[in-house]
Amino acid sequence: MADDVISSLDVARQWVRDVFYDRDLSAAWGLTDPDAKLATVQSWMLESGEEPDDERAAHLLELLDRGDADMFAALAPVFFSHFARWEGFDARSVAAPEIVGVDLEVVRFLDREQGVVEAGELVSMMSIVLRYRDGEWRVAGITDLAVPGWPPSSAPIDRGAFTMHPSTS
Repeated sequence: MADDVISSLDVARQWVRDVFYDRDLSAAWGLTDPDAKLATVQSWMLESGEEPDDERAAHLLELLDRGDADMFAALAPVFFSHFARWEGFDARSVAAPEIVGVDLEVVRFLDREQGVVEAGELVSMMSIVLRYRDGEWRVAGITDLAVPGWPPSSAPIDRGAFTMHPSTS
């Protein structure tokens, strides 16, 4: 990776700030993985009563990628409703990114309201999945990977596919 690549941790922190604190979809959009963007547009289309249409989805995605303010205004209520369960979550990063695949990392955030956590204590965490693509880290989902389709869905991270083992000597 090049020296000027923004780290997955920095991308996750900025995306969380844009989404949960500033509620700025246009800023978060630039930090979002293309598959997650397409899945978001497809979800919005279906929730708006539109029929599945790949050409229309591609057109709407193009408008959003160009920064169309009207499209962001239309998409924002549906986009933010997907994160309602995290309303009031005061996120702070708690660990270095976890490598879960050749191009995937997970950054976990803990609710600041929980304060100091003791070993073995159950906590509420938000896991941001990031994908490295085209030389940049981008948010690819929360907890799971966003998967475009009709309907769009999500796929769990397969941690068994990529496991780091301590070296034995």
